[in-house]
Amino acid sequence: MDFFENLSDFYFDGIASRPKVVNNPFESLGNGFSLRPIELRNKKNEIIENKKKYSHLYKDDEKVCDSIFRKGGLGGKFKDGYCNLIHYTLETNPKLSDNGFSFGECVIINEKGDIILSRDGSSYPHHIGGHLGSLDNYIYDLRSCTVIAPLPSSGTICGKSCIILNHKYNFGYKKEIIDLPVGIYQIDFETAVVTKIDEIDK
Repeated sequence: MDFFENLSDFYFDGIASRPKVVNNPFESLGNGFSLRPIELRNKKNEIIENKKKYSHLYKDDEKVCDSIFRKGGLGGKFKDGYCNLIHYTLETNPKLSDNGFSFGECVIINEKGDIILSRDGSSYPHHIGGHLGSLDNYIYDLRSCTVIAPLPSSGTICGKSCIILNHKYNFGYKKEIIDLPVGIYQIDFETAVVTKIDEIDK
């Protein structure tokens, strides 16, 4: 009888009835990282609700940095050491603030919480994979935050270990930033090495 009583704790009509144990009550970003809401206080020093979940970045139980982040619509999970988040700063100007914080910028951060790329006008940073990111029609090596290749609007294939891009022309790109000969290139996710693998048949 004891056996069946204990068994009923686990199953009811073939469905597990015990609630799943949640190891991380905070917003998980994967790989042991999470966002933990900060404590907000009003002018009377009273704790107020943090409705928008302004948070600090944690690795396991250690706070990584004092920067303030929030998950947005892009990314929100660590992959290959990088993560897309929204970054906030304290703002005293009512015209530029939302409850005492800036309106937020889309950014790519590394595992130290350092901001690697941030939004440039209407262009948003995107983590392609490995150490590669993109912003404003350019591909960056995220370790050095330097432009390594143009990002064509078409003709780009993303694989498991590299991307292949069909670089048809140089006009429209800033010459002082990048000036690669036209051709077909392979860019390795891990090394960020740009290799020309074929010519373009004109």
